[in-house]
Amino acid sequence: MTVILYSSSAAITTTIAELATQVIQLEQALFLVIGQNVGTVATAILAAIGANASAKRTAAVHVAFNMMYAILAFLILSPLFLWLYQSKNLFQL
Repeated sequence: MTVILYSSSAAITTTIAELATQVIQLEQALFLVIGQNVGTVATAILAAIGANASAKRTAAVHVAFNMMYAILAFLILSPLFLWLYQSKNLFQL
């Protein structure tokens, strides 16, 4: 979605709109946003094609950084956020 729209902000806004209209669930929105963040590396990879070594290293670091934090968000932040959201709903009943 990020690559097609060429903007992670537009993709995230679309996801938030879908969540607000209940087209998708919260869990799906969380994972879509993580994936959209990873999708931003496509521009760095495309820019590095045919570039010098420094540009390729910069793109590689950008990919590694986004992948590392996507894994962190997938393994830690998403379950924590979902737990907090469900806990909040339990206390409201």
